[in-house]
Amino acid sequence: MKVCCFITTILFLAFAGFSNSLSTEKQQNLINHLNDFRSKFAASARISNMYQLEYNKIRENEAKNYSKSCPFSDDLKDQPHYAVLDKKYVKNFLKYSQNHGKEINGTDKFFGAEDYFSYVLRPLYMEVGCAELPKPCKLEAKVGGIQNITVKTLCIFGPYMEPADLDRLYGKPGSGCVYGKAENGLCKKAIVLEATEE
Repeated sequence: MKVCCFITTILFLAFAGFSNSLSTEKQQNLINHLNDFRSKFAASARISNMYQLEYNKIRENEAKNYSKSCPFSDDLKDQPHYAVLDKKYVKNFLKYSQNHGKEINGTDKFFGAEDYFSYVLRPLYMEVGCAELPKPCKLEAKVGGIQNITVKTLCIFGPYMEPADLDRLYGKPGSGCVYGKAENGLCKKAIVLEATEE
């Protein structure tokens, strides 16, 4: 009985001590990975208005709310999310997009809600926040011919917008940017200047 209580206490303390916040280094590495993915995809699919993502603590808190259970709650389906995949899946997807450029540009179904990468590659999202899962989560999703995948991080994008296909503009990457483009070819978001009292 004492052994059972001891093990239960250890498990409770381990879970209670778990922090699903990403370190600053992990945040930066993830942002770099996501923006590199978006930049390469914009180049292969010739999307002219793909925005650069910035890390956002509000989105991180939203991600934390959904990262507590595996499988994820049904409510997550209504949120612009992405359970981060191993880079090999991203590499395979980019290779596919490069080989099927005409299909991507002309088929909205390819970007439908059921496509695993639809949110992470939606051009007008400018913010992302992520949370680590307490333990790796196995999902039943078909990605690159693989049906069972394991994820460790969940991300939420913003600002929130209704599902639409009309937010994708085609042309030379960066040519559709309203506020200029960054070195990686992605669009910069508007800079909001706060009023200061004199």
